[in-house]
Amino acid sequence: MNGADVFYIIRKGTSGGTADDLDGESTARITPEFSQCRFVVENGSTALWQLNYGTDAASDTVVRPRDYNATTNTKVWKRVSLSGGDSGVIKTKTVTLTNAQILALPSTAIEIIPSPGANKILVPSLVTISWKYISGYTNLDNANVAIQWGAVPGGTASIIILQSAWGILFGDNLDDIISYPSDQNAIYQSQSNNPISVTAANGAGNFTGGNPVNIMKVTVLYTSVDL
Repeated sequence: MNGADVFYIIRKGTSGGTADDLDGESTARITPEFSQCRFVVENGSTALWQLNYGTDAASDTVVRPRDYNATTNTKVWKRVSLSGGDSGVIKTKTVTLTNAQILALPSTAIEIIPSPGANKILVPSLVTISWKYISGYTNLDNANVAIQWGAVPGGTASIIILQSAWGILFGDNLDDIISYPSDQNAIYQSQSNNPISVTAANGAGNFTGGNPVNIMKVTVLYTSVDL
């Protein structure tokens, strides 16, 4: 690992005491050093919360976890002030890849979101991929599609979408809209000021086959966070 990791999970609320709420989560076995973050979707809006050491009282910007203890577990969730002019807003970016771009994905990544600037990191909350096919691809060797941090294929941090699970490169399951992350992923802080791109891995090099009218649409919901 390079630097600390950022772990993020989607929660449905800040209060309520259930496993889907911030105040219902146990934190005794997790540490702020690993930048524990949660996206909370509540009342039609999305906010980012980060685990911190402290004994702060509960408020609009502070939530105490279920197992908070002023002596043995002094950790609280604090709402993060998001960077940029659209503070607190989750942004969306979509790219549509042509058949030629899909064929070359193992060697040429396609940028989805540009670099956010120094000391900032792009944090996706949801990735969806949908396809329009006439025919599938060939020359496949343990192939997968990935959303990665960086502009060159093979970035050190990525969200991998395995074709073995979905069959998407073969032209199967074409009615599926694939959504990631489904639970939790790690982002290295060393990926700050990197773009988010879509790429592919394939042991046999670039793909072959396909059809000129094939397209792949990738949508990323994300925010930019100050480090």
